[in-house]
Amino acid sequence: MTQPLFSTDELHKLTVYRRWLFIGFPVGVLLLLGLTEIVCCYIFHIDETVLPLIPILGIFSSFFAFIYCLSKYKEAVRKTAYHLIAQHLNYQLFKQPMDYKWKEELLENVSILLYGGYVEWHNFLQGTQNGHALTLQDISLITPRGGTNSPGTKGQYTLLTVTPIQPLGCNIVLKKKTLLKRGMKDLIVKRMNLQDKEIEKLYDVYADQQEHATMLLNPAFTQALAQYIRTHKKQPELIITPQQICILYNTGIWKKLFSLVIFRNPRVQCEKILKEITNVLDILPVISLLKIS
Repeated sequence: MTQPLFSTDELHKLTVYRRWLFIGFPVGVLLLLGLTEIVCCYIFHIDETVLPLIPILGIFSSFFAFIYCLSKYKEAVRKTAYHLIAQHLNYQLFKQPMDYKWKEELLENVSILLYGGYVEWHNFLQGTQNGHALTLQDISLITPRGGTNSPGTKGQYTLLTVTPIQPLGCNIVLKKKTLLKRGMKDLIVKRMNLQDKEIEKLYDVYADQQEHATMLLNPAFTQALAQYIRTHKKQPELIITPQQICILYNTGIWKKLFSLVIFRNPRVQCEKILKEITNVLDILPVISLLKIS
Protein backbone atom coordinates (compact mmCIF):
# COMPACT_ATOMS: atom_id res chain seq x y z
CA MET A 1 0.00 0.00 0.00
CA THR A 2 1.38 3.44 -0.98
CA GLN A 3 2.33 5.68 1.93
CA PRO A 4 0.25 8.93 1.81
CA LEU A 5 2.33 11.99 0.94
CA PHE A 6 0.51 14.27 3.41
CA SER A 7 0.29 13.32 7.10
CA THR A 8 -2.72 13.82 9.40
CA ASP A 9 -0.77 16.33 11.53
CA GLU A 10 0.06 18.44 8.47
CA LEU A 11 -3.63 18.58 7.54
CA HIS A 12 -4.92 19.27 11.07
CA LYS A 13 -5.79 22.96 10.47
CA LEU A 14 -7.77 22.12 7.33
CA THR A 15 -9.65 19.40 9.19
CA VAL A 16 -10.63 21.86 11.95
CA TYR A 17 -11.66 24.49 9.37
CA ARG A 18 -13.81 21.93 7.52
CA ARG A 19 -15.53 20.78 10.72
CA TRP A 20 -16.31 24.40 11.57
CA LEU A 21 -17.96 24.88 8.17
CA PHE A 22 -19.97 21.67 8.49
CA ILE A 23 -21.00 22.04 12.15
CA GLY A 24 -20.16 25.46 13.55
CA PHE A 25 -21.57 27.53 10.69
CA PRO A 26 -25.13 26.00 10.70
CA VAL A 27 -25.29 26.09 14.51
CA GLY A 28 -24.13 29.72 14.51
CA VAL A 29 -26.76 30.67 11.91
CA LEU A 30 -29.57 29.00 13.92
CA LEU A 31 -28.48 30.71 17.14
CA LEU A 32 -28.25 34.09 15.40
CA LEU A 33 -31.73 33.68 13.85
CA GLY A 34 -33.20 32.70 17.23
CA LEU A 35 -31.54 35.66 18.96
CA THR A 36 -32.77 38.02 16.23
CA GLU A 37 -36.35 36.74 16.65
CA ILE A 38 -36.21 37.28 20.43
CA VAL A 39 -34.76 40.79 20.14
CA CYS A 40 -37.27 41.83 17.46
CA CYS A 41 -40.25 40.37 19.31
CA TYR A 42 -39.58 41.24 22.96
CA ILE A 43 -37.35 44.33 22.79
CA PHE A 44 -38.34 46.22 19.64
CA HIS A 45 -41.92 44.82 19.57
CA ILE A 46 -41.93 44.43 15.81
CA ASP A 47 -45.29 43.61 14.25
CA GLU A 48 -46.01 39.85 14.13
CA THR A 49 -46.72 40.01 10.40
CA VAL A 50 -43.11 41.02 9.81
CA LEU A 51 -41.51 38.36 12.04
CA PRO A 52 -41.83 35.49 9.48
CA LEU A 53 -39.68 37.50 7.08
CA ILE A 54 -36.70 37.47 9.47
CA PRO A 55 -35.85 33.73 9.01
CA ILE A 56 -36.24 34.10 5.23
CA LEU A 57 -33.84 37.05 5.11
CA GLY A 58 -31.51 35.26 7.51
CA ILE A 59 -31.37 32.11 5.39
CA PHE A 60 -30.88 34.16 2.23
CA SER A 61 -27.96 36.16 3.68
CA SER A 62 -26.50 33.01 5.29
CA PHE A 63 -26.29 31.37 1.88
CA PHE A 64 -24.04 34.13 0.56
CA ALA A 65 -22.01 34.13 3.78
CA PHE A 66 -21.48 30.38 3.37
CA ILE A 67 -20.37 30.81 -0.26
CA TYR A 68 -17.85 33.41 0.92
CA CYS A 69 -16.55 31.12 3.70
CA LEU A 70 -16.35 28.25 1.22
CA SER A 71 -14.18 30.32 -1.16
CA LYS A 72 -11.89 31.17 1.78
CA TYR A 73 -11.72 27.49 2.70
CA LYS A 74 -10.72 26.62 -0.86
CA GLU A 75 -7.97 29.25 -0.70
CA ALA A 76 -6.76 27.70 2.57
CA VAL A 77 -6.74 24.23 0.97
CA ARG A 78 -4.70 25.45 -1.99
CA LYS A 79 -2.28 27.39 0.21
CA THR A 80 -1.76 24.34 2.45
CA ALA A 81 -1.29 22.05 -0.56
CA TYR A 82 1.33 24.35 -2.11
CA HIS A 83 3.15 24.59 1.23
CA LEU A 84 3.24 20.79 1.62
CA ILE A 85 4.23 20.21 -2.02
CA ALA A 86 7.13 22.67 -1.62
CA GLN A 87 8.18 20.94 1.59
CA HIS A 88 8.00 17.38 0.25
CA LEU A 89 9.21 17.95 -3.33
CA ASN A 90 12.02 20.44 -2.59
CA TYR A 91 10.55 23.58 -4.11
CA GLN A 92 10.86 27.06 -2.64
CA LEU A 93 7.61 28.77 -1.65
CA PHE A 94 7.07 32.56 -1.63
CA LYS A 95 4.03 34.82 -1.37
CA GLN A 96 5.11 36.64 -4.52
CA PRO A 97 8.13 36.82 -6.84
CA MET A 98 11.18 38.03 -4.96
CA ASP A 99 13.02 39.33 -8.04
CA TYR A 100 11.11 42.50 -8.92
CA LYS A 101 12.86 42.98 -12.27
CA TRP A 102 11.80 39.46 -13.23
CA LYS A 103 8.28 40.25 -11.94
CA GLU A 104 8.00 43.38 -14.10
CA GLU A 105 9.13 41.48 -17.20
CA LEU A 106 6.68 38.69 -16.43
CA LEU A 107 3.77 41.12 -15.98
CA GLU A 108 4.63 42.81 -19.26
CA ASN A 109 4.51 39.46 -21.03
CA VAL A 110 1.36 38.16 -19.33
CA SER A 111 -0.54 41.42 -19.92
CA ILE A 112 -0.61 40.47 -23.61
CA LEU A 113 -3.31 37.94 -22.80
CA LEU A 114 -4.92 39.49 -19.70
CA TYR A 115 -5.95 42.83 -21.28
CA GLY A 116 -5.09 45.24 -18.49
CA GLY A 117 -5.89 45.38 -14.80
CA TYR A 118 -3.35 44.27 -12.23
CA VAL A 119 -2.28 40.91 -10.89
CA GLU A 120 -2.43 39.47 -7.38
CA TRP A 121 0.03 36.65 -6.68
CA HIS A 122 -0.73 33.51 -4.68
CA ASN A 123 1.27 30.40 -3.80
CA PHE A 124 4.51 31.10 -5.67
CA LEU A 125 6.61 27.94 -6.18
CA GLN A 126 10.12 28.01 -7.60
CA GLY A 127 12.52 25.20 -8.49
CA THR A 128 14.02 23.12 -11.28
CA GLN A 129 12.78 20.07 -13.17
CA ASN A 130 14.13 18.28 -16.23
CA GLY A 131 16.95 20.82 -16.40
CA HIS A 132 14.53 23.77 -16.60
CA ALA A 133 14.39 26.58 -14.05
CA LEU A 134 10.68 27.11 -13.46
CA THR A 135 8.15 28.99 -11.39
CA LEU A 136 4.52 28.10 -10.77
CA GLN A 137 1.93 30.41 -9.25
CA ASP A 138 -1.78 31.11 -8.99
CA ILE A 139 -2.68 34.61 -10.09
CA SER A 140 -5.86 36.69 -9.99
CA LEU A 141 -6.61 39.39 -12.55
CA ILE A 142 -8.14 42.40 -10.76
CA THR A 143 -9.98 45.07 -12.78
CA PRO A 144 -12.40 47.94 -11.93
CA ARG A 145 -16.05 46.89 -11.96
CA GLY A 146 -18.08 48.63 -14.62
CA GLY A 147 -17.95 52.41 -14.32
CA THR A 148 -16.80 52.30 -10.68
CA ASN A 149 -13.34 52.25 -9.17
CA SER A 150 -14.21 49.25 -6.99
CA PRO A 151 -11.82 46.38 -7.81
CA GLY A 152 -13.19 42.99 -8.78
CA THR A 153 -11.68 39.64 -9.70
CA LYS A 154 -12.03 39.13 -13.45
CA GLY A 155 -10.15 35.85 -13.79
CA GLN A 156 -8.20 33.14 -12.00
CA TYR A 157 -5.14 31.60 -13.65
CA THR A 158 -2.33 29.16 -13.03
CA LEU A 159 0.90 30.44 -14.55
CA LEU A 160 3.94 28.30 -15.28
CA THR A 161 7.07 30.21 -16.27
CA VAL A 162 10.06 28.38 -17.74
CA THR A 163 13.53 29.68 -18.51
CA PRO A 164 14.66 28.08 -21.79
CA ILE A 165 17.99 26.27 -21.72
CA GLN A 166 19.08 28.33 -24.73
CA PRO A 167 17.72 31.76 -25.84
CA LEU A 168 14.95 31.28 -28.39
CA GLY A 169 15.60 34.38 -30.49
CA CYS A 170 12.06 35.64 -31.20
CA ASN A 171 8.67 36.45 -29.68
CA ILE A 172 5.68 34.15 -30.24
CA VAL A 173 2.13 34.13 -28.84
CA LEU A 174 -0.13 31.08 -29.01
CA LYS A 175 -3.58 32.38 -28.09
CA LYS A 176 -6.78 30.36 -27.86
CA LYS A 177 -9.06 30.76 -30.86
CA THR A 178 -11.82 33.26 -30.12
CA LEU A 179 -14.26 35.28 -32.18
CA LEU A 180 -12.78 38.51 -30.81
CA LYS A 181 -9.16 39.03 -31.88
CA ARG A 182 -8.19 41.23 -28.93
CA GLY A 183 -4.87 42.13 -27.41
CA MET A 184 -2.51 41.87 -30.40
CA LYS A 185 -2.91 45.22 -32.15
CA ASP A 186 -0.28 47.04 -30.04
CA LEU A 187 2.41 44.39 -30.48
CA ILE A 188 5.07 44.18 -33.16
CA VAL A 189 3.87 40.75 -34.15
CA LYS A 190 1.93 39.37 -37.09
CA ARG A 191 -0.49 36.52 -37.46
CA MET A 192 1.16 33.43 -38.92
CA ASN A 193 -0.01 30.05 -40.18
CA LEU A 194 1.40 26.68 -39.22
CA GLN A 195 1.47 23.43 -41.13
CA ASP A 196 -0.18 21.59 -38.22
CA LYS A 197 -3.93 21.82 -38.89
CA GLU A 198 -4.90 20.62 -35.39
CA ILE A 199 -2.94 23.44 -33.74
CA GLU A 200 -4.36 25.89 -36.29
CA LYS A 201 -7.87 24.98 -35.10
CA LEU A 202 -6.91 25.53 -31.44
CA TYR A 203 -4.74 28.64 -31.58
CA ASP A 204 -4.18 31.99 -33.21
CA VAL A 205 -0.39 32.19 -33.59
CA TYR A 206 1.53 35.49 -33.71
CA ALA A 207 5.28 36.13 -34.10
CA ASP A 208 7.68 38.99 -34.78
CA GLN A 209 10.10 36.85 -36.84
CA GLN A 210 7.89 34.41 -38.66
CA GLU A 211 10.57 32.41 -40.44
CA HIS A 212 12.46 31.83 -37.19
CA ALA A 213 9.20 31.09 -35.34
CA THR A 214 8.22 28.48 -37.92
CA MET A 215 11.47 26.63 -37.25
CA LEU A 216 10.99 26.84 -33.47
CA LEU A 217 7.40 25.57 -33.69
CA ASN A 218 8.58 22.40 -35.41
CA PRO A 219 6.25 19.43 -36.09
CA ALA A 220 7.57 17.49 -33.07
CA PHE A 221 6.58 20.39 -30.78
CA THR A 222 3.13 21.02 -32.30
CA GLN A 223 2.25 17.31 -32.31
CA ALA A 224 3.37 16.92 -28.68
CA LEU A 225 1.36 20.02 -27.67
CA ALA A 226 -1.76 18.65 -29.35
CA GLN A 227 -1.24 15.29 -27.60
CA TYR A 228 -0.81 17.06 -24.25
CA ILE A 229 -4.13 18.92 -24.74
CA ARG A 230 -5.95 15.70 -25.67
CA THR A 231 -4.48 13.77 -22.72
CA HIS A 232 -4.90 16.34 -19.95
CA LYS A 233 -8.01 18.15 -21.25
CA LYS A 234 -6.18 21.46 -20.67
CA GLN A 235 -5.41 24.04 -23.32
CA PRO A 236 -2.78 26.51 -22.12
CA GLU A 237 -1.91 29.79 -23.81
CA LEU A 238 1.78 30.42 -24.44
CA ILE A 239 3.88 33.58 -24.56
CA ILE A 240 7.37 32.81 -25.82
CA THR A 241 10.16 35.38 -25.56
CA PRO A 242 13.90 34.89 -26.07
CA GLN A 243 14.51 34.58 -22.29
CA GLN A 244 11.18 33.38 -20.89
CA ILE A 245 8.27 31.06 -21.70
CA CYS A 246 4.95 31.84 -19.97
CA ILE A 247 2.31 29.08 -19.98
CA LEU A 248 -1.08 30.31 -18.77
CA TYR A 249 -4.05 28.16 -17.70
CA ASN A 250 -7.43 29.82 -17.18
CA THR A 251 -8.86 28.10 -14.08
CA GLY A 252 -12.12 30.08 -14.06
CA ILE A 253 -13.48 32.41 -11.38
CA TRP A 254 -16.71 30.47 -10.82
CA LYS A 255 -14.82 27.39 -9.66
CA LYS A 256 -13.61 29.47 -6.74
CA LEU A 257 -17.08 30.63 -5.74
CA PHE A 258 -19.01 27.40 -6.24
CA SER A 259 -16.88 24.51 -5.12
CA LEU A 260 -17.57 21.07 -3.68
CA VAL A 261 -14.15 20.73 -2.03
CA ILE A 262 -15.74 20.81 1.41
CA PHE A 263 -17.27 17.38 0.75
CA ARG A 264 -13.83 15.84 0.19
CA ASN A 265 -11.38 14.79 2.87
CA PRO A 266 -8.52 17.37 3.18
CA ARG A 267 -5.99 14.72 2.10
CA VAL A 268 -8.02 14.00 -1.05
CA GLN A 269 -8.25 17.74 -1.75
CA CYS A 270 -4.48 18.25 -1.42
CA GLU A 271 -3.72 15.15 -3.50
CA LYS A 272 -6.04 16.51 -6.21
CA ILE A 273 -4.11 19.80 -6.26
CA LEU A 274 -0.85 17.83 -6.42
CA LYS A 275 -2.23 15.99 -9.45
CA GLU A 276 -3.22 19.30 -11.08
CA ILE A 277 0.29 20.67 -10.57
CA THR A 278 1.80 17.42 -11.91
CA ASN A 279 -0.41 17.71 -15.01
CA VAL A 280 0.76 21.28 -15.56
CA LEU A 281 4.42 20.26 -15.20
CA ASP A 282 3.84 17.46 -17.71
CA ILE A 283 4.11 20.15 -20.39
CA LEU A 284 7.87 20.51 -19.72
CA PRO A 285 8.84 17.68 -22.12
CA VAL A 286 6.71 19.47 -24.74
CA ILE A 287 8.51 22.77 -24.08
CA SER A 288 11.90 21.02 -24.46
CA LEU A 289 10.93 20.35 -28.12
CA LEU A 290 10.65 24.09 -28.76
CA LYS A 291 13.89 24.42 -30.70
CA ILE A 292 15.31 24.58 -34.17
CA SER A 293 15.89 21.01 -35.34
